[in-house]
Amino acid sequence: MPLTYSKKTVLLNSMLELLAFFLLWPKVLLLRCSSSSKAKPIVLVEPFGMGDILSLSVMLDPLSEAFPDVEILLLTKKGNDEVYAGDPRIARVYTAPFPWSRLSGGKRGSIRDWLNVIKTCREIACLKPNIGLDTRSEIRSQILMVLCGCCRRVGFTNYLNTNINVRGLLLTTKVKKPDAMHRYEMNRLLLREGLGVALSPLRFPCFQPTLQSERLISSEPVVLFHVGARWKYRQWPTERWVELGGRLNAEGIEPCVVGAPGEEDVLNRICGETGFTKVVAGMNRLIQLVKGCDLLVCLDSGPMHLAQTLGTPVVAMFGPGDFDLWQPLGIRDRYVFHRLPCNPCLQLDCVRPDDSCMRKIAVNEVFDQIIGVLKNG
Repeated sequence: MPLTYSKKTVLLNSMLELLAFFLLWPKVLLLRCSSSSKAKPIVLVEPFGMGDILSLSVMLDPLSEAFPDVEILLLTKKGNDEVYAGDPRIARVYTAPFPWSRLSGGKRGSIRDWLNVIKTCREIACLKPNIGLDTRSEIRSQILMVLCGCCRRVGFTNYLNTNINVRGLLLTTKVKKPDAMHRYEMNRLLLREGLGVALSPLRFPCFQPTLQSERLISSEPVVLFHVGARWKYRQWPTERWVELGGRLNAEGIEPCVVGAPGEEDVLNRICGETGFTKVVAGMNRLIQLVKGCDLLVCLDSGPMHLAQTLGTPVVAMFGPGDFDLWQPLGIRDRYVFHRLPCNPCLQLDCVRPDDSCMRKIAVNEVFDQIIGVLKNG
């Protein structure tokens, strides 16, 4: 079942595309007349979250093999630059304060924000990029590709797994995809259908950080709990994390609990009741910890994709998010998910707060999946 946006949102998206084409058609026409070269850079545009930019990792090896002499650039929001810092496949990461990709507040942005966005696009345009790739089919990303001066602009005509469609007025190569598809396969489809790139089967790890792994304890196995999620309706009740930790402790497994800055309250409660090790980790250390652990237990969040792309086994709990779009694909990965008639949803307000999809996930279910992964090595 696709995520359904309101008729108003669909109409506004269509109007934005028409307005953008009307305002940018001189630039679009100029880019069509520009000579392109395979030696010019390729720009990946993804101004949203950690999971979104990690999904691009499945594209990097195929692009590098198909265009060995071409630099790959990434345009993303501020804060995401740490993820790909040092990745040899990406020549440079450009960031800007994209207002529309913020989690809350200030989505219209200040004049300074918009000037920074334009400045960043101009910096990329000076490199005269040949190809721009928008894996989401997001009108604002397609506008960014025009502003960056991409001669070829490749994207889908339907926005992720939703009811929003675009005409592709700002694209030079339009790709149609199935209504329901995993994001990783979606990104690969764009390469195959949009650029004619030959693809080998999807395999992990596909993310290559330069940071060394870190193990918090020397005993086996090392199990990490990542208890945070950016949407409150994706979170699992804290008392169930405590109960799950107790069940594992009885089996001789002492998980380490990790969270981002700002999540100290829930970390303190869990570790205060269980005595487990607490770690408040920024991006770099999170990468090291996930790379060094034997299993990550987490929610539908960025660290789940980090574990998957690093090849670390994961047990994930899914709720209101788009399961078909983001489910873990690793051969050792497992998940717990109860599909309800209202799933997936926009997570603005829960229609069944006392019996939500996350509350339906029982401790026993998660415990059994963890033991299953550990027993199978």
